[in-house]
Amino acid sequence: MQLALLCLGEIGRRIDLSANASLMPTIIKGFDSPEEEVRSAASFALGNLAADASRREEIAEQGAVASCLQEKTDGAN
Repeated sequence: MQLALLCLGEIGRRIDLSANASLMPTIIKGFDSPEEEVRSAASFALGNLAADASRREEIAEQGAVASCLQEKTDGAN
């Protein structure tokens, strides 16, 4: 899954994939992974699928926040 998310992120840098809503469930699923590398790849993919530069920054920050929250949740168990 990590490789797929990284590939989506790289493609999203070059081609506007923001209209392809079917990609979102795959990316969101990555945030549920117990592996930090997969969560990071999901954040990368989500950020790069944003339509414009300002939106990319906002989405990347949201992904970073989601990753931090996941780490806090994992640490509490």
